[in-house]
Amino acid sequence: MRVCLIHPLIQSSLWENDLIARWPPLGLAYIASYLEQNGHSVKIIERRRLLDRRPRNSGSLKDVDCLTANILKEYKPQIVGITATTPLITDAYRTAKLAKDLDNSITVVAGGAHPTAEPNLTLWQSPQIDVVCKGEGEAVILDLANGLPLEQINGIVYRNCEGVRTNPCRKLPDTLDHLPYPAYNLLDRDYYFNPTSTIIRGLCLKATTVSTARGCPYHCSFCQSEQLVKSQDAKQVRFHSPEYIIEEIDFLIRNFSIEGLLFAEDIFSLSRQRTIEICQLLINKGLHKKLKWAANLRPDSIDKGLLELMRDSGCVRIILGCESGSQQTLNKMEKKLNLEINYQAVSLARKTGISCEVNIIFGFPGEKKDD
Repeated sequence: MRVCLIHPLIQSSLWENDLIARWPPLGLAYIASYLEQNGHSVKIIERRRLLDRRPRNSGSLKDVDCLTANILKEYKPQIVGITATTPLITDAYRTAKLAKDLDNSITVVAGGAHPTAEPNLTLWQSPQIDVVCKGEGEAVILDLANGLPLEQINGIVYRNCEGVRTNPCRKLPDTLDHLPYPAYNLLDRDYYFNPTSTIIRGLCLKATTVSTARGCPYHCSFCQSEQLVKSQDAKQVRFHSPEYIIEEIDFLIRNFSIEGLLFAEDIFSLSRQRTIEICQLLINKGLHKKLKWAANLRPDSIDKGLLELMRDSGCVRIILGCESGSQQTLNKMEKKLNLEINYQAVSLARKTGISCEVNIIFGFPGEKKDD
């Protein structure tokens, strides 16, 4: 079956930031490779790449619609899958209508953070969307592509003659190594694998992102990770093995000449032993001499010995989820951190010689100016 996966445009007020970002759509690329592995044809459309350097106005949006429609007309997909966070959802609705206007027989599927959080609202706001995928999409889209009846596909919310039906959660494997590498071949190689300073900020490298884990065991009140876990029958956190990760990194170096890498999952060091094994393999394989890398971390998930090993294996940047300089706000966030831990983590990074960023949330509900 022919499946077209679409990444919509972000809301127009944020176009500029979206257009300079070089983060590949790994979610769609994983789904694409999983479908290809199982014998289906896949195309990925990134509407921001179609927008390219056009002026940011309604005329350009119509141009992108025309280009999208032409690709769909030529490819003739039987399924269109659209991913969306909340800032992408209005363009996801626009794209769903565009697909249905071209061919009403196309099955339009919406997935990602926003449809997972609001499946019924998504279907109500966009009559052109037939199915919402809750949580991860690889197995769901494969079932659809294989022609399985909707009532037999777990993990979806869909329309039928009686209205909207919600199927049971989908059981997912405990580990991630069954997944093939993302379908990098379907992405714009010149765009994603040219030097950029948007992956490891401040360092202009041929860099990309990889995801080595899914899920998070914490329950921060601002984050959707817990909701995503509950949307499917799976462990809170599932990992790729260190061996799988090293093979993927080697693949990226050999095939795309990458020089930089961001481990893009929520917390790279959730398993200290696994982090140690990854770092040691990077050193043993000599990849630390070819690659600079960065990772997202919790301030309480690191120590001096771990940071030194990370540095020796090529880590040049850590991004710490400190979130606030106000203990009162941290408590409201249910972050399970205190200011002393945050300060200690930044100090450790500086002493180790690793560059450090911190993520900060401004305007959390209940905050005052002093916070």
